[in-house]
Amino acid sequence: MSELLGPIGERLREERVRLGLKQEELADRTGISKNSLGAYERGATAMNVVMLLVFQDVKIDIGYVLTGRRTDRSLDNITAQLIEMIGKLSVRERHAVFNLVSTLAGEAIGIDELQAMSDLRATLHSPTRDFKGKP
Repeated sequence: MSELLGPIGERLREERVRLGLKQEELADRTGISKNSLGAYERGATAMNVVMLLVFQDVKIDIGYVLTGRRTDRSLDNITAQLIEMIGKLSVRERHAVFNLVSTLAGEAIGIDELQAMSDLRATLHSPTRDFKGKP
């Protein structure tokens, strides 16, 4: 059983750290004792469904805790803020941000090239066209 609980506890701790919380802070937010939280993080105690839901309410990605796979909801604060800000930009401004980020990430690809790939993908997967892209 501890073979299973150990990794789950480690991921719970990772989530707490990702949120920038100390054990005491997370314990206060969830209403559990620091000792209980420590036992969960060490894999010494199994969490019940209610406890998982309590952790989810404080923004712990319980999907990641249980499976080790991240969900979109587990974005760090900076990434979430960037997504929110980009959503407020015009299409032209978004293209500029895309070009800047792709250059910084070393994956420079022009927006025109990206659009061409998107158009090609739409043509190749279109239910109204045959396999050669003809209507």
